Order: sequence, then C-alpha cells, then structure tokens
Amino acid sequence: MVLEAGNFSLSSPNLSGERLKNRLIKSRFIVKTYNLLPYDVVNVGLNEVTGGLDFMKYIKKTARKYEPISANIIESKTQKPFFRPYYVKKVGGKKIGVIGLSSDPGKKLPGIEIKDPIETLNKNIVQLEFVKKVDFVVLLAALNQKDYERLKEVKIPVDLALMALHRGRSRYLSEIQGKIIARAGTEGKYIGMVSAKVKDFDKKLSDISRSAYKKSFIEKRLKSYERSAGDKSLDEYFADKPSARRLYNNMLNNRNKLEKEIESAVNPVDFKLIPIELTIPNKPDVQAAIEEFKNK
Repeated sequence: MVLEAGNFSLSSPNLSGERLKNRLIKSRFIVKTYNLLPYDVVNVGLNEVTGGLDFMKYIKKTARKYEPISANIIESKTQKPFFRPYYVKKVGGKKIGVIGLSSDPGKKLPGIEIKDPIETLNKNIVQLEFVKKVDFVVLLAALNQKDYERLKEVKIPVDLALMALHRGRSRYLSEIQGKIIARAGTEGKYIGMVSAKVKDFDKKLSDISRSAYKKSFIEKRLKSYERSAGDKSLDEYFADKPSARRLYNNMLNNRNKLEKEIESAVNPVDFKLIPIELTIPNKPDVQAAIEEFKNK
C-alpha cells in the first residue's frame, strides 16, 4: 500500500489572508495531481484543515484515484466525519485497516470541528477490530507535539503509526507502548518505506529496522576495505595492518550477529528513508501537469 500521513498540500496551519489564498492555488493543484500517483490512502492533516470548508469539499470531490480519510474532521452541520474515518484493503490475503487523525490547528474554521484525536482513535479501533475484523491496524497521524506525546502514552492496539508533522525523522522505527512508529520528517525530502514479512499472524510485528541499518552500515565499511585491497587478497592487504585486521574481523562478527538476529525475527518489519533526488526520473504525466500549472 502507498500511504500519505497528512499535511501533503498546505505548508502550515498558520496561513491566513492573502498568503492562504495564494497557497491554496498550489494546494488544489497538488490534490489534483495526487491522482497521477499510486497512493491508496491519504490522511487529511491539520494543514489541509486550515484551507477551510471549501478546500475540504474540493479534496473530497477531486480525489478519484486515492481515498482521503480522517476520523476526527467533522462537518458541523451534520456532526458526521467529513471524510471516511478509515479505509480497509486486503493485502496478501489479510485485511489492513487504515485510520486517519489530525490535531486541531487551533483556529475557528466555519463549518468544521476537530474532535479529540485520541478519543476518536479509541472509538474507531473498536469498529476496525470487532466490526470490520481487520488483521492489522495502521494509523496515519498529522499530530502536533502535545497530541503525539499523548499517543505515545496510551495503550491502543495500533500495529504501525506513520507520523506527519513530526520534525524528527529517523532512519529506523521506534516502538512505544506496543506501537511501532515511523517518521520520515516534514519537508518532503524523504519517502519512508515500511516492509514487513508476516509469518505468524497471531504474533506481533518485530522491529528489525535498527539492526538492519547497523548491518547495512557495517557492510559498507567492509566493502570499503575490500575496495582498498584492490587486486590483493585480504590476507595480503592486512599483512602489515594488524589494527585494521582486528577492526575488520570485529565488524565481520558484528555483521554475522546482526544477520542471525534479523533472520530469527518471527514477523520482521523494516524501515528505510529514501531520499527524493533530482537524479530520480520524473513521471512523464506528473511532469507535464507541473509544466502546465507553471505556465498558467
């Protein structure tokens, strides 16, 4: 599944007046262009909420190839969620339930209410587990620091939480109160890729991301020695370098230990930060849409 944790179109919840009006032109283009990308689900974050009721309606109307969700953005008139609160998709024969949450941007927005995200999460977890009978629950969360700290403290059966807004990106996952949390930063410089190999659906996911990152780092160091040796065997290269030989052997032993640790994990889940670089080829239809927008 390809998921967006939120705050994907507007850059800040603090925009207002002409700045907000000008930014919304680009934001509508982003919402529309997401139809050209392979997203399954997009969480509507607190930055998007700042665009107001008309922008919420635009997202709902324009999203054709992806599902915008939010469990706690409520339409004042009907007191019902403005978007679907969650989305369920079968992946690999198992049902994945995805919930979207946002913090309150802290300003009055006519026609919109933001319910407490943690209380809303509790209610929707019950729906997903006992009504929809999902096998895994994924949370897409555009939460401010206060709500993020609250989320960390509560014991809720969320298997994986993907965080937007949180500035502290990490090259590996963190696990808090049984929740595995992934953070890819806030500036759109990285795509976070979570991969899991589930062997026993009765057991929890096992975070191997830190071990996998260490193993990858060690392997790069080992290869650098092999490149330095050139045409020589490693025995020849280390013949007059006893300290380097000891360091190489220590790294080799650590790599083997990490490899065994990773292989022994029952339901291993890994995380990688993929930098978005200029060297990555552009998607032709997306590039064409961007050029058309720039020329308007």
